[in-house]
Amino acid sequence: MKIPAPSLLGILTSLLCLVDLGHPVLAQPPELDPGILGVHWGESPDVVEENIAEFSRSLEFVVVDPPRFPLAAEHEAHLIARDYRSDDGFHVDAVAFTFADGKLVQIEARGGAIIALMPRAIGDAHSYEGYVEYPRSLLFARPKEDVVWLLTPPGLHPHLYLWDNPYISAAVDSVPTLDMSAVRPDFLEFGEELNELLPRMQAACRIVQREQVPKPWLPTEPAVQVAVNCFGVVFAGFPRKLETAFGDGTLQLGWMGTAAQEEPRVRQALVEAYGEPEYVNDSWEAFQGWTVALRKDVPEVYFISERLAPVYQKRFEGDGNGAN
Repeated sequence: MKIPAPSLLGILTSLLCLVDLGHPVLAQPPELDPGILGVHWGESPDVVEENIAEFSRSLEFVVVDPPRFPLAAEHEAHLIARDYRSDDGFHVDAVAFTFADGKLVQIEARGGAIIALMPRAIGDAHSYEGYVEYPRSLLFARPKEDVVWLLTPPGLHPHLYLWDNPYISAAVDSVPTLDMSAVRPDFLEFGEELNELLPRMQAACRIVQREQVPKPWLPTEPAVQVAVNCFGVVFAGFPRKLETAFGDGTLQLGWMGTAAQEEPRVRQALVEAYGEPEYVNDSWEAFQGWTVALRKDVPEVYFISERLAPVYQKRFEGDGNGAN
């Protein structure tokens, strides 16, 4: 069967920035092809709406206030285009254009997205737990559900492809508001055995990845260290990736990926949960006896076992670089 040339081909072509998932930093975000969709990363909702209106059966503009999307510091909005059909054969049931502080930062397409977009992705593909990712294209997909995400570089660290834009498939007034609490997830019990915690993590997370760390780095110097990544944990108003470190079978450390733009509201959520920080420098803020920390040089929130808290306290107060 001949696959029609998709109208979003320019998106993928212009996303050929050699971005490694471990180093998601670019001086300039990639640009979408203006000759096809007429949209560019960073453009305003008004400009995007004007350029896609003729290709869409209907458009809906959604403002989320207060914002929850990690890349939005003050303003979050979504433009939902339904039954998108271009002159050259591209057809997707719905496309969500997400704006952070007035700028286009992410696109999610559903229904027809796989056949239109995945064949055009460039670079090696990696598959896991129903996802397919093309790091060079900044394209992520769940083929079984026929959904594709196009990200900008800042969306990689907080793993924004894990988020299903709820405004595509539900009425605005029916979308639930996620809890802004920054309390440590209840299944994150330090000192508990991996075999006891793993079923609880699997019940709480969309995806759970487990692997043995070749060279243990925990300060407790375990003989065996295991990493368990838990995707989809709701924390501070958004589903996150939780990374955990087990030393010799017991949980010792956990951390959540966040975004720099949301740091003020994540910090406020931490203050509401744990009180004012006990230590502050340019890179770290520590709470509740050094068992909780806000990292600012790399946007993350750490949960630290009481056994490790004195070690991290020494690192924080020493050189300020308490990260693993």
